[in-house]
Amino acid sequence: MKKVLLIGHPLGHSASPVFQNAGFKTLREEGVLKEDVVYELCDILPSELGNVIGRIRKDDVYLGCNVTIPYKVEVIKYLDRLFGLAAEDAVGAVNTVIKNSGELEGRNTDVEGFSLGLKRKLDFDLKGKHIFLAGAGGGGRAVAFQSISEEVKKIVISDIDNNKLERLQSDLYRLAAAKSIDVKITAINPVTDSDTADKEISQAELIVNATPIGMGEDRRTSVNTKVIHNGQYVFDLIYNPVETVLLSEAKKKGIKYCNGLSMLLYQGVAAFDGWMALFAGSQLPFPKAHADMEEALKKHFGVDAL
Repeated sequence: MKKVLLIGHPLGHSASPVFQNAGFKTLREEGVLKEDVVYELCDILPSELGNVIGRIRKDDVYLGCNVTIPYKVEVIKYLDRLFGLAAEDAVGAVNTVIKNSGELEGRNTDVEGFSLGLKRKLDFDLKGKHIFLAGAGGGGRAVAFQSISEEVKKIVISDIDNNKLERLQSDLYRLAAAKSIDVKITAINPVTDSDTADKEISQAELIVNATPIGMGEDRRTSVNTKVIHNGQYVFDLIYNPVETVLLSEAKKKGIKYCNGLSMLLYQGVAAFDGWMALFAGSQLPFPKAHADMEEALKKHFGVDAL
């Protein structure tokens, strides 16, 4: 038996095992996999991260892992290399680790998950648009870098951590310059400059919540819902609950919205393909496994949730 871990804290809300294990089961039944692969939760404290990554590196039972809050940036120092937008001069956050010949490669499939979720669920094209992004952490960085890569006209980032804000703003300008993209990038602290934040929220075409505010029993919102209005789009990266207070308010106002299940699925499929491309002998794509992964997620949350 082989294993893939999801590393984070806390992990009680995670639905990743539901659809990842469905995909592994399908490949086993199709004969693509010669032995079982199991996806497991690994809820750890910060002091345990290095030891767990070391165990993944040394033990042949592990194919790799997913990484979620709060370790998407911290995990980088334990890896051998980064791939694509996960690189430190780009997103600087990793959500997928793939083991290849004992070496660990970090990837960021959140960027693909966000982009596909927008296109397939909201039919929204980022190019030339005005975006308001709440959250400058790992998920927010993925959203921001993908937005720049798809040539948004303006992106406003909101976070209470000024250091995170400044770093992300600087990194985004560097990416825009490298790609010769003309974009306005604004950083706002919503606590010290709430009036400006409200103005930017009301003017944005797309509002994205990439903070944990609204998760579980949290009834707060990361943006002032009094200033959102019909004609906008709202994407909340949270999927538990499937309808946060932010999305509930958007629904009341006739705003097109999407929860984080689509991003969860599409980033998960990209990670799944990365592990299986190596372990299953690069037999891509896996259409039935992908379909079964989506079906498992729908069954878990309800057909209308995704």
